[in-house]
Formats: sequence, structure tokens, C-alpha cells
Amino acid sequence: MELILKQDVQNLGFKDDVVTVKNGYGRNFLIPQGHAHLATSSAKKVLAENLKQRAHKEAKVVNDAQALAEVLKSYRNQNYCKSRWRETIRFNHEY
Repeated sequence: MELILKQDVQNLGFKDDVVTVKNGYGRNFLIPQGHAHLATSSAKKVLAENLKQRAHKEAKVVNDAQALAEVLKSYRNQNYCKSRWRETIRFNHEY
């Protein structure tokens, strides 16, 4: 029996994995407990589309984070130079 896991199951697989288990284990435990559902052809197509969309969203988040990191890095370098200059003036200046 092929099932798609809805959540991680110890010693079996992770969420969204397609696993093959014995009929009794699937019917009597995994499906009633809500850990899995049947892996029909349409369910596999839906799963593939969901995984594709999730990968696209994750790639977009990573790209946005990298762009933000570059902006912050350049800002940090400019700010660091200004703060070092202020410290030099402050410590070298006698009041």
C-alpha cells in the first residue's frame, strides 16, 4: 500500500514522503491516526505541484535574504568606518 505522509513518522519517513507499507499498518494505524493518506495518482500530482511551489517560494526567500544581506553588509562597512573615525576624534581630543 502506498501512502503519502502528512507528518514525520519515526522509522518510516518524513512529511510529504511517498512510502510503501503493509496494508494492515496503513489501514489500521497510519490513516486512522491522521499520519498519512492514500497515494493515488491524483494525490501524487497534487503533492508534486505543492513541492514545486514550495521550492519556488523557498528559493525566492533565500534570494531576498541574500540581497538584504548584501545591502546590510555595505551599510555596516560604511557605518563602521564612520564610527571608527568618530572614536578616533573623540579619544584623541582632550577636553
